[in-house]
Amino acid sequence: MSEHPTLAQRQRALEETGRVDEGLYLEFNAAYGYNSATPMSWLLARLKHLAHRLEIGQSLSLYDPASGAQQTVDSMEQFHRWMDRHFPGTWC
Repeated sequence: MSEHPTLAQRQRALEETGRVDEGLYLEFNAAYGYNSATPMSWLLARLKHLAHRLEIGQSLSLYDPASGAQQTVDSMEQFHRWMDRHFPGTWC
């Protein structure tokens, strides 16, 4: 049996924790770079879920590839800056 979590397990973990670790960030980046409707829809759904966590007062832990560290995000302003830096054009 594989030691890697399934897509459903990774989705559940994102929903429960609001954590985008390096592996998930790389998946986000691949979906963004693929520049096709289905991967972009997948990415947008996850970004919307993260935004919803902030709306209900929960924080996020987002991977920053420049530092290799997680950063805590507590506001939509911080989240928008992270998205603009890494996935420009994904948030209207």
